[in-house]
Amino acid sequence: MARYILSFNIIIVLFNVFYVNEVKSEESINVPIILDQLSEIQVSNFLPDKKSIPTSLYLVFGDINKLKQEDPNCGKKLLLDLDRTHDRAFNDEITYLGGLIQESCGRYEESNKLYRNSLQLHNGNTKLIFRLAVVSYKLEKFEDAVNYLNEAKWRGYTPAHIGPYLRGLIFLKQNKAEDASNSLTLSKKLNPNFVPAIKTLRALKHYQISKIIDPSKREKLELEYLNLGAELLAKDPDNRQLAIDQTRFLFTAGDSLKSPSKLAEAISICDKYITKSNYKDETFVILKVGILKKQSKTVELANLISKVEEAKALTPQLRAIKDSLEQ
Repeated sequence: MARYILSFNIIIVLFNVFYVNEVKSEESINVPIILDQLSEIQVSNFLPDKKSIPTSLYLVFGDINKLKQEDPNCGKKLLLDLDRTHDRAFNDEITYLGGLIQESCGRYEESNKLYRNSLQLHNGNTKLIFRLAVVSYKLEKFEDAVNYLNEAKWRGYTPAHIGPYLRGLIFLKQNKAEDASNSLTLSKKLNPNFVPAIKTLRALKHYQISKIIDPSKREKLELEYLNLGAELLAKDPDNRQLAIDQTRFLFTAGDSLKSPSKLAEAISICDKYITKSNYKDETFVILKVGILKKQSKTVELANLISKVEEAKALTPQLRAIKDSLEQ
């Protein structure tokens, strides 16, 4: 058994190459702001009644990429055509459509003005009120955005989970972590399958963990972070990067005496990818090496390296670990 005594310093150095360096890149983590990509708020879902605008304009607007190709100025020709041809009886809808075009092209100030004009003509348009909240957020007019969200909620805007999500993003921009957490949690509660809220909330928990000193509060946040990661993995089981992040955190938070279940869960994730790759997934092999070292399981570690060698998957880093085992 003497040949299996580990040179722990070597393993620590090698593990740090794969783990600590990655963590450093996350210390200044930016909570992801997922908004423009949300299908629930895509401008094409907010078009006015077809009866109020020419069919040709309605169809062209449905494909903003086509619009940009046909008009290098992104919608300006369409805006002129819209202004010249529309029926004045539908001023509110036409002005609203103009705002949608401007917003799609990233001209938020112009969009904001048109939305406000349309709102004066039809103050009960719930979709319009929500779009004003979105544009105000993009313009960093957060007080206006919150006011519009409140009005949209009062008028029964659906889907209900989007409002709290946008409110959470506003709080993040204002560095109000607790308020953001509460809003994102509400969004997730209203729609448990709403992945953007789960991702953003998870990233926020990671940020909060880095700022907390109190052990009990930190432990609570760590558990919440891991549970959110597990939810995401359940929805996207083949997301390798997410699996790596989850395993690394489990390794960091796990303790062979106080929290062995975390290390066991980390091992389980590693085994999935190691088996799937026939021991050729170096990242998960290195992760498992670190975990087994933390558990003081020298025999299991020696067996792992032996199987990697049998699969002819020894990298220079893994070969160094193998050599340390044989000293």
